[in-house]
Amino acid sequence: MRKKDLEIALQSVKGFESPDPALEQYMTPANMAADVLFNAYRDGDIEGMKVVDLGCGTGMLSIGAALAGAGAVIGFDRSEDALRVARGNAEALGVDVEFRLGDVSEVTEQADTVVMNPPFGCQRRNADRPFLDKA
Repeated sequence: MRKKDLEIALQSVKGFESPDPALEQYMTPANMAADVLFNAYRDGDIEGMKVVDLGCGTGMLSIGAALAGAGAVIGFDRSEDALRVARGNAEALGVDVEFRLGDVSEVTEQADTVVMNPPFGCQRRNADRPFLDKA
């Protein structure tokens, strides 16, 4: 897998239809997602692994992990609207990703690798804490 091929594929991932500022919903840029995922791939943390994406949004990192050869990918988000878009994105790119509705604090799934682009607390102080604690 080439990083450039991953980035090109991820550029087709659609974003939020109506981002919710309270949830700090924003897209991870395709080039940034490709950088992070390619480094994890190169380090042996993606291919054939079970990958969990906490706060997956519209699926940028989840889908990227699947494209990079993850054995299984599960994306969690608390927004049904975001998950609907994520499912459409995965289908459009022909990858198998399981998307689940739920708060990060409720996630009990074990994984080989965790990816995430959590909220950074711009709207609510320490919003990233539950994500970091769970990972």
